[in-house]
Parts: sequence; structure tokens; C-alpha cells
Amino acid sequence: MRFIGIDIGTTSLCGVAIDTNTGRILESITRDNRAHLPGRHAWEKLQAPDAIAASVRSLVNTLLKVSSPCAGIGITGQMHGMLYVDKHGAAVSPLFTWQDSRAGLACSGQKTYAQLLCDLTGLAAAPGFGLATHFYNIRNKLVPRTAVFLCTIGDYAVMKLTQGKVPVMDPTNSASLGLFNLEKLRFDTSTLMQARLRPSLIPNLVSSGTHIGVTTGNVPVFAALGDNQASVLGSLRSVKNSLLVNMGTGGQVSAFLPSYLRLKGLDLRPFPGSGYIAVGASLCGGKAYALLADFFQHVCREMAGTSARNIYARMEKAARIAPDRFPSLLVDTRFCGTRDNPSLCGAINTITLDNLQPGALIRGVLAGMAHELHEYYRMMPGAVVKKMTMLVGSGNGVRKNPLLGKILEKTFGMRMRVPLYCEEAALGAALCAGVGAGRFKDFFDAGSVLRYINYHQ
Repeated sequence: MRFIGIDIGTTSLCGVAIDTNTGRILESITRDNRAHLPGRHAWEKLQAPDAIAASVRSLVNTLLKVSSPCAGIGITGQMHGMLYVDKHGAAVSPLFTWQDSRAGLACSGQKTYAQLLCDLTGLAAAPGFGLATHFYNIRNKLVPRTAVFLCTIGDYAVMKLTQGKVPVMDPTNSASLGLFNLEKLRFDTSTLMQARLRPSLIPNLVSSGTHIGVTTGNVPVFAALGDNQASVLGSLRSVKNSLLVNMGTGGQVSAFLPSYLRLKGLDLRPFPGSGYIAVGASLCGGKAYALLADFFQHVCREMAGTSARNIYARMEKAARIAPDRFPSLLVDTRFCGTRDNPSLCGAINTITLDNLQPGALIRGVLAGMAHELHEYYRMMPGAVVKKMTMLVGSGNGVRKNPLLGKILEKTFGMRMRVPLYCEEAALGAALCAGVGAGRFKDFFDAGSVLRYINYHQ
């Protein structure tokens, strides 16, 4: 059986078509996400939902040419963000992405909007989470009068693919908005009312992998799921004993928990079907390395009047020889803060007369990125840590930088494996459609078709 998966990322849209009988990817397409919208403030991070929906439709049409007959389409996308839709299912706002930090602004005294929302409800909703953004919009009279629902971009794309007018949402996307009762896997009406959030704006909840409708070509489309869960599905052959480290625009470390458990300092997210994923999420992730590359380019232009070619290759070479030539720099790469403390800044420590060198700084940033994720791993329950026998790395940050992979292996004390196919979230969305269509008996079985490459060749 053949399935299509689409991943609506922050900077790109990816689509794959997979033959689940052979585990072979028939086609993989990546296109830039050109839906970014200008904001009036630096903290606004907006995108055009209809432009994204059109790109999704175009990807699907292209992939259908190599995947006919297609048994189903799965959609995933950037979690936490949200948009408003009217009674006709039309977007009446931009997509407020997960990077939108309006809820981190001061609201009352020293408290931010997100902190005030948490105080009112007793539940977590950090800046960038959909309901924290919505709370800010309510307080500042920014909610469109015609808004009937709010939903994630994945839910919106599914609705548009199936010519629907009412979005629906599975638990993986619902939880990403914040204020979600993780133990009961639902929103509590009374909790939302305590913050004067209108419960009717929340779409109906459906199980992960639910059949939602069909395209104009009569291809089944299944409920969207969160991109973190999709990445897990598309990366782990054995979900229950594998630790996933993803380094992309952000960074995450994820591990499976069979039952609900309160965790301090970590996100607990529903796993499709049953169980949960404990997630430590860094806001900066791979952006820390991109920031450093931009810094070196600025230095080249301002000091030498030229740009450096192949900057990332040069950076990796400089970092590889750094341990033999310079003492280490300790770099805190929390340049975007954390969800709990958005005002936190990064830092460079242990500078001496000998180590203020490009290679030492590059290696220090890579080690800092790995260290931040390992600190989240240390917060996980001991029983979970003991079950982790395999380290799996995903995302371009791991695939395109073998040195980061080696640093992650050393930091976590496990040998790393990397999935054969690089678009893990899109693949996970396709596997979710496979579960919904009955190709796999459950979400744990879906990983049986995955393969790994020899990362050390």
C-alpha cells in the first residue's frame, strides 16, 4: 500500500510518498515555505495559511503521480501555532507560529501574559503555545469578530484538502496549544472559562489517525498530528526503547512513557494511540549554529570586504582541529531563552588568552547544543532512562554535521543511528495514515518499515 505524508515546517514544506510493502520512498520533495508575513513588531512571527494550504495541495498533486493508487494522506505541521477560521472554514487571521512570542510580553506587573494565564488556570501554556497567543489576542482585542474556531496549520490543511468547513483536532495537536488535560486527554471547559477563553473555539477532538474525508480525487485524508510525534513515528523502529534527538530549527530530545506522569522541566505530549512522549525542547536548537555562521560571515564582510564560501564546511574543519590546538570554550546556547524563562540569554565562558579562536568557539557551540538537550534527558524518570538502549538522531543539524553527531554520542553515552530517509516528520505523517487505513495494527507497529544508515561510514 502506498501513502503520502506532508510536513508543514516553519521554513520548508516536505512531502514523501512511501510504499509500505517495501519500505521504499517513492518520491521526496522539499520546497521553501514562502508564506512568511511581515509583522509590525519583532516578536510577531506570522505566516499566510492559505498560501501554505495551496502549497500542500500542490505537493499532494505532484506526489500522487508516483503513488497511485494512494491509500491515504497524512499531514503534520509546526506545533503550538494557531490561526482563526470563520463559519465557512476560511482563515480570518494569519498563522501565529510557534516562534511568535507575544505571550512572553509583560502583562501585569512583572508577569507575562503566559504566566498570568498559567496562574488563572493552573495549567501550562508557554509563549508560542496557541492558547497563550490567543489569551494575548483576547486581552488586546485582536481576535477577529468572525472567528468561530481556532486550529493548527495541520488541521487547516486537512480541512482544505477535504473541502471541509469545520476543523477537527487530534490529541497531539490539541496538547500543543496548551491548557490541555494530559491525563484525561481533553480540554476542561471550566479551566478555559477561568481565563475567559471561549470553549466553543476549540474544534472537536478525534483520535489520531481518524479518517476525516477525501480529496477531490477520492483519496482518503487522515487527521493531522503534531510534528514532534510525527518525527518520532518516522524515526524510531522501536519506540519504547529508543531515545530520539532531533536538531532542526529547534531541538528536541524525546522518549516514550507508557502512562501519564507529572514531569518537572519537561513537556509531556500524547503519543498517537496510547502513552506519552517526554520531551525536552530547546527554542534555539540548530539556530544557534546558523547564528554563528552568520556571525562569521559578518566578520568576513566587515573585516576583509568579502564573504566566505562554503562557510559550514570551513566551520566543521576548524572545529575538528580545535581540541588539539585550543582549550575548550563552554558555551550556553540558550540564545532564545527557554519556554519557562524567555528572557534567559546565552553565554560564552572559560575564555582565556589561548582559546578565543574560531574553532574553539564553533566546537563550544556544538557542545552547548548537545549539553542543553542532555540536561533535559537527565530530568527524565530513571525507569525511562534505563530502557533507552538506542540513540537515534534526526534533523538536518545531525545529518549535515557529523561532528555534532559525535558530540551527541559522547554527551549521551550511546552510539547513534540515523534514519535512512531524511524527512522523518513527513514519513511519520504517511505512517499515521497507514495506521488509519489499517495497513499497520497500531502506531508501534508502524516503525517496522523503517531502516537506518551507518552513520560512521
